[in-house]
Amino acid sequence: FWRHGTRVCIPLVLAMLCIFGGGLVGALSGRAVPTALIAMVQEMYLFVAFVTVANLFFEEKVFLTFRKAWVIVAAVESVLLVVGRFGVTVPYLGSGAQLKLGTAVAGDAGAVLAERGRSLGSFINPNAAAGYMLISFFILLMTPYPRNRLLRAGLIGLFFVGILSSGSSSGTLGTVVGLSVDTLYWQYQRGRAVLLGLGLGSL
Repeated sequence: FWRHGTRVCIPLVLAMLCIFGGGLVGALSGRAVPTALIAMVQEMYLFVAFVTVANLFFEEKVFLTFRKAWVIVAAVESVLLVVGRFGVTVPYLGSGAQLKLGTAVAGDAGAVLAERGRSLGSFINPNAAAGYMLISFFILLMTPYPRNRLLRAGLIGLFFVGILSSGSSSGTLGTVVGLSVDTLYWQYQRGRAVLLGLGLGSL
């Protein structure tokens, strides 16, 4: 940025100061101070990464490339979630299942009955996997890639099945609510007041 004379934009400064301030108070007043401070350092690192990405994405071409790469990686993750739901283990990627009783089984999913499990994908718990796929689902919707309608519809279905495979109620609900809001906004842009009113009422 400095080489090209571009001003660095730092978004969400006030919000992050509130988060860091609250985290610092909690860290200093708690028992595990070193652990809490390490967590704060991790949050600062993520914020710096966020600022870097936000400034890079001022260029639409870079942003589009990022979204394409995200969709490809998320498609792989969706496959891991789906096959993990059936107890298939993918070496070195942690695909597996989690028992409803809460015992995590990563790397030995074949020993777990599929009908009793929740798919982990490459994550350490199914809720984290569902959160990632929820974000990925809407990134796919906002990305003009792939252009082939059949392939695009297939990916949308694969992402949604991946969310269902995690067994996460919040992930499924978040997807449905997000799609509902997106549909309402689409109706609003087209001036369809009646459909918009019906949608808001049902939501």
